[in-house]
Amino acid sequence: MIRALFVTCVVLATLCALQWSTLRRLKADIAIVDYSAAVRDFDSRREEIARVVAWLDADARAGSGQKLEPVCRDASPSVTALQDTLLDVYVYLRSRAAGVPETEARQRIADSRDRRGQAR
Repeated sequence: MIRALFVTCVVLATLCALQWSTLRRLKADIAIVDYSAAVRDFDSRREEIARVVAWLDADARAGSGQKLEPVCRDASPSVTALQDTLLDVYVYLRSRAAGVPETEARQRIADSRDRRGQAR
């Protein structure tokens, strides 16, 4: 009786180890697929993203009444401005991925910047 329980425990432990290794491999495969999809999506929008970054930089340099600064004012990059720009691009990409037109996505960025400017 004890031998049967021991053998059953060993078999179950072996099956658990096999399932664990299979899950690790599947998670790694999913991570690669997700990364590849993100790269494809980013590459297909490269020109659009360049336009938005240029628009954001021009908007920051113009001052537009907000307390946001350009990414490179003199020759040294501003970490805060870079973080703001990255967040704006993220908001833009999420909006565009949801099917929002480009003008409305830009408006969402302006609204986001207004909220951040008021919080500072």
